[in-house]
Amino acid sequence: MMKWLVVMMCFFYVVNARGSVDFCDGSRGEISCPIGKTILVYTAFYGRNNPGTCPGKNTQYNCQANGGDDYVKNACTGQNSCYLSSFDDILGDPCRDTTKYMHVDFECL
Repeated sequence: MMKWLVVMMCFFYVVNARGSVDFCDGSRGEISCPIGKTILVYTAFYGRNNPGTCPGKNTQYNCQANGGDDYVKNACTGQNSCYLSSFDDILGDPCRDTTKYMHVDFECL
């Protein structure tokens, strides 16, 4: 009778958490990574280009503020977590009487 020995090897690795978040106008948002990881911001957009994000006034209007990418990268890249708020105060109002949002694509490394 033959006996077989089955050896199972398991390899565990941490997958970097990549994602995106939307913060509606007037809200305070947080980007946070697991302990030991830091944020890498790929892109950030403040304005409006998707009618389904953050319902409100004039959702069909498209606009974008200059500097949203730099603002978020400076505030968040290399941090474990960061808070973002007061987008109109910092970036200006790219489209009056329109509900806007900050969209951020990032990864935890």
